[in-house]
Amino acid sequence: VFARDVLHGGAKAFTQLLAVSGMGSVCGGLIVATFGKIEGQGRYALMVQVSLGCIIFGFSRSTVMPISLVLIFFSGAAMMISMSMVSSLVQAVASDEMRGRVMSVYNVAFRGGMPLGSLFSGYLATLVGPPVVIGVNGSLLVVVAIYFLLNLLFAGLFVLCGPDALVGQGAEMLGGTFGRAFFFSVQTFATIGYGQIGPNGFAPNLIVTIEALFGLMFQALATGLLFAAWRRDSRACRRWALLAGLTAFGLLINFKRGTWFSAVAVVPMLSWM
Repeated sequence: VFARDVLHGGAKAFTQLLAVSGMGSVCGGLIVATFGKIEGQGRYALMVQVSLGCIIFGFSRSTVMPISLVLIFFSGAAMMISMSMVSSLVQAVASDEMRGRVMSVYNVAFRGGMPLGSLFSGYLATLVGPPVVIGVNGSLLVVVAIYFLLNLLFAGLFVLCGPDALVGQGAEMLGGTFGRAFFFSVQTFATIGYGQIGPNGFAPNLIVTIEALFGLMFQALATGLLFAAWRRDSRACRRWALLAGLTAFGLLINFKRGTWFSAVAVVPMLSWM
């Protein structure tokens, strides 16, 4: 579809896209084989996924064949690097007696999820066009990867504050020091309040305040970017970005005042811009 409708080519353009994507995958596999097992493999996999999402979004906006070939080459490399890292990480983390079961579930989710996602994306492409769907998919990948990266960052900050930074009933049952720090970071980032764990001391409470602010801004900006991906003109992108920013500002102000009225009122007013 891209080769025919977007790049205005035929079978030759489609063949070139497939060949260049395969070349990128081979290069990505060679890169992973060269470096082997590295420390912080999960973080690097998330970073590669952020890059992959940006490349996919760029490919969805490209209408020039040479640029599309370069982007699809790097997307093939990034996809192979990410898939190899995640697969090896899952096998390394799982215990010997559970590795076969874990990989079975992983393969079912991975192999079974891709056809279902492709089916749903194909249906949406008939409604709004392939470039829009591919752009939204790339944006979603970036948002999800950045979400996990930020939670890993804040979890690391909680760990650096010491073993008593996070206290509460059942805190020792959540996968050790880093496990409970990550669990608490997800709660704080989503601004859903404390569960079984709470901060203890000035530094952890300061980190909680900063992370809650980042969480509000991230949710608003992610929503604005995803909506903007569905709109083709730059005016719509600016409008939704402004909507997301002002909504976040209204949420922060009214969260402090204890009322949500003005924050909710901002949305319908700006939607008419």
